Amino acid sequence: MNRAQYLKELSKYLDKLPKADFDDAINHFEECFDEVGVEGEAGLIAELGQPRVVATDLLSNLIVEDKQVDDPVVEPKKNNEFGKILLISLLCILAAPIGLPLTIAFIALVFALLIVVGAVIIVMGSGLLVLTLTILGGAITYLFVKFLVYCLKRIVAYVSSKGVNGHE
Repeated sequence: MNRAQYLKELSKYLDKLPKADFDDAINHFEECFDEVGVEGEAGLIAELGQPRVVATDLLSNLIVEDKQVDDPVVEPKKNNEFGKILLISLLCILAAPIGLPLTIAFIALVFALLIVVGAVIIVMGSGLLVLTLTILGGAITYLFVKFLVYCLKRIVAYVSSKGVNGHE
């Protein structure tokens, strides 16, 4: 690989950058090649490493700098969305045998508790309290279901951030 091929491949990986950052990065690497001359190109290429790795490091550094300055983050182009959706679907299917019975058992437990408490109160003669406990049981069930949905969203977000192969 020579200078032109290296810079061309590096440009391909850095095309996600804003124009100013892209130009700065390419100018920097051109200056590095100018400093070593034609005879030092091979050594510089070996020292720098593969263009893809160099571009990944550069993009990572720019994203970290952007977060520190509170500028908008340069989002990498998304690819393989189908694979991510497939992975999330598989995760939901595999989690269902555990999650659904636990959810149903918890809801049944809450309702059983409400029925027992309600029966005791009815025996004592206060129907208003039964209504209050029923509403309270419904609220607890609602909050539990919201918690499960929140947990599933967090799992989906985590899996999505890791990508299909476990890393982006």
